[in-house]
Amino acid sequence: MKGILFACLAILVLSGCSTTPNQMRESSPNETYTSTKQPKEIMLCVADNWEDSGVVNTRETHNGYSVSLFLSDGKLRYLADIETENNVTITRLYKWRSIVLGGQDPWFKDAGGCQ
Repeated sequence: MKGILFACLAILVLSGCSTTPNQMRESSPNETYTSTKQPKEIMLCVADNWEDSGVVNTRETHNGYSVSLFLSDGKLRYLADIETENNVTITRLYKWRSIVLGGQDPWFKDAGGCQ
């Protein structure tokens, strides 16, 4: 009985966890892409692709753009930082505790297709 209660408590605690974009950036990106396209073009493509999955926020940064995706649970789950470095556009993708079984993560696949 104690084991079941502990498991339920652990699930409640983990499901309540959330993050911020800066916390996500503290770890290495889950995927990185490079492109010769302009950052704005990639940002618009990623935002359009992610829009059917949840709430998308975009903002301009010093070197490009940031796109965040909040899924149906209302929590930040995906982040794309799109920046120019040495005339190359670099897209860094992060995800927060999203489990994808089998194959490539569909949101990363969408972002990769924008390169």
